[in-house]
Amino acid sequence: MKIIIASDPHVGQGFKYTYNQQGVSERSIDLVRMLAQLLDKAKEIEASGETIAFIFAGDFYAKINVNPFFRLKAYDFLREASNFGSVSIIAGNHDTPKNVEWASSLDDFSLIGGVKVYRSIKATLFFDGEETLGVLFVPYISPLYITDLLAKKHDKTINIDNINDLVYREIKKKIDKETEKIVNCKTKIAIVHFPITGMKYAGGHEDEDFILPMSYFDSFDRVIAGHIHKPSEDGKLIVVGSMEVMRRDEIDDHKRFLVLDTTTNEIESIPLRTRPCYEVNIEYDGNDSIEFNTLVRQSINFDIEGAIIYLVVKCSVGNRAFLKGQLDWDIFKHSFHVFLEFIAQDSETNQVDFQQFDIGYKEALVDYANAKIQDQELRESFISVGSEIIEKISKTFDDDLDS
Repeated sequence: MKIIIASDPHVGQGFKYTYNQQGVSERSIDLVRMLAQLLDKAKEIEASGETIAFIFAGDFYAKINVNPFFRLKAYDFLREASNFGSVSIIAGNHDTPKNVEWASSLDDFSLIGGVKVYRSIKATLFFDGEETLGVLFVPYISPLYITDLLAKKHDKTINIDNINDLVYREIKKKIDKETEKIVNCKTKIAIVHFPITGMKYAGGHEDEDFILPMSYFDSFDRVIAGHIHKPSEDGKLIVVGSMEVMRRDEIDDHKRFLVLDTTTNEIESIPLRTRPCYEVNIEYDGNDSIEFNTLVRQSINFDIEGAIIYLVVKCSVGNRAFLKGQLDWDIFKHSFHVFLEFIAQDSETNQVDFQQFDIGYKEALVDYANAKIQDQELRESFISVGSEIIEKISKTFDDDLDS
């Protein structure tokens, strides 16, 4: 069996800019297009006679509820993926609700046979001929999420001062209990959407308050993680990385997905075909002899056609509004998307202030009429299963707590 593993596609990411209420930008649609590359690989594997499965290591969606256009695009992709084999998705910090009463866009996928969404820690088996692969799914669970569940179970308020200790203890207890179900498997892997000790962060720093110890997974052959967008490998810890560049500090990342061969236990890293992405840095104090737009043009030493550009302007607070108004956007008219960031320093207080603006080109707005669910029967189906899904999810959480 070959298992295609991807993480953090962030489908539905808006990139902070909206041109009109009737559509979505093509930059956002790029995230959906990345998924098609997984299907290309699945077709290649199928042609070789191998069985296939898909695993997504969290943050399939960019938020809890995304607009109908992206829900339908994701639905279509997963329906096609499930024709090749099973699809397993763990909830991430972006698309999992903070309250047990809430549903999310991930719940749409319960309508697709062969697709399973994991919103609690669960172990399962993948069968491949004579060998059985044990997989532990560890979705993201916020500290407040766990304390809310426990408070509902015990009908009392949890002391917020002890929240981290409580969460660590509950997660460790659940990991140990589920691991017992796959303890006899020759090979065991954990699929995790949490920061874990040993991860390499974009920018070289850790900015998480809650990090799982790697020791929780000592009995596993591999730990394959999402959440952190920077791909990396450190012993048996493998961070898949996001499927697209989401932030400026990811420009140099080599975006990828993985293919795990369950027979040989080898992992192949497959590069994703992403758009060219560049950073342009400008320093301007207002007294420069070179006019601002000329300075910008001189700083572009690459082919701008179809590129994503991060334009970073370092200036004084007083110059920021002037420079933003003076910038000639025609410089970038052949690019695909521009992120403008001002790093402005107050000369009196020495404080640094950041402002970011997203400027899109070739946005190719999609009519929202195409984004809505056109099929009345399907629309009614989504509505009718809503309460059933919520009830089923709530019962699953109650069962987890009772066990």
